[in-house]
Amino acid sequence: MNFISGLSCIVFTAFLANTGVAVAAVAEQVSNPVSSDQAEPFVMANIFIDIQRAVQTIDRVNQIRLQEQRRREEERRREELEAARREATEQQRLEAEQRRQYFESLPPEEKEAYLAEQRALQAQQADAASSLLLLMLGAFSEGSGSTQQDSERDVWCAADDGGFYPVRVPAGEPLPNATCG
Repeated sequence: MNFISGLSCIVFTAFLANTGVAVAAVAEQVSNPVSSDQAEPFVMANIFIDIQRAVQTIDRVNQIRLQEQRRREEERRREELEAARREATEQQRLEAEQRRQYFESLPPEEKEAYLAEQRALQAQQADAASSLLLLMLGAFSEGSGSTQQDSERDVWCAADDGGFYPVRVPAGEPLPNATCG
């Protein structure tokens, strides 16, 4: 709506300016009579100049509108990301608070078992992360001219504990399934 009203104001202003120019041109023609053949190209040139200015003004308005739209979209995305980050942080805080309350509610003998379980879980997560890193390094080294012989190759298989282990497969034999059985 703002775009239409702004454009209407611009066109109206251009119309008024053209009317003023036309009145000045008529006054000049009355004081200096010129043949209609000479005046016609002047009027036509003014019309084309006015049309060109109107088109340029519309283009500028459209460009400003698009820039504003892009800016608003970027701001919206930034706000969404910030809200998601805050929500994730709050969720992590709530989970940590729940774990703390659960731990404090345990009797002393169960606290030791809970701590041991948490340590084992952290160790398993660390193993999975290091296995993933090794898997990625292995994939990069195979693709970058590894010095491995053409007669065999290493394949990473998933372990029951969530980690990965290498299996050497001779050349020409089919690869084992994704989990390596």
